[in-house]
Amino acid sequence: MSGGRAVLAGQEETVAGSVLTMDRAVALTVSRAGVPLGTALRAASLHPAMVLGEHRKGRLVRGADADIVVLAPDLTVLATIIAGQVVHDPAGLVGPAAGTPRTSGQSTRPEIVSHP
Repeated sequence: MSGGRAVLAGQEETVAGSVLTMDRAVALTVSRAGVPLGTALRAASLHPAMVLGEHRKGRLVRGADADIVVLAPDLTVLATIIAGQVVHDPAGLVGPAAGTPRTSGQSTRPEIVSHP
């Protein structure tokens, strides 16, 4: 990495790949290209899974893998769930760590929005 770019070691002018994250790609697709959010989300999840023949990925249906990314309104990642297990949730939005009770009666859960 050099200056926010992936470059070959010792060859600053040779680009070696992309450093664009999927959440940023979705956000740019919506904000710069004007693509509706639901369409951008499907383009980042369902369609690649379909191309790869991964029928248990890219969708929230019975029998799927339950891989979920919780996004903030600005489309940055708030939490990640893989195979139904919370693996990234620094703010405790999805739920407390195993065995840790909530200390407040107020919910900090984000609003659930479905994008068919």
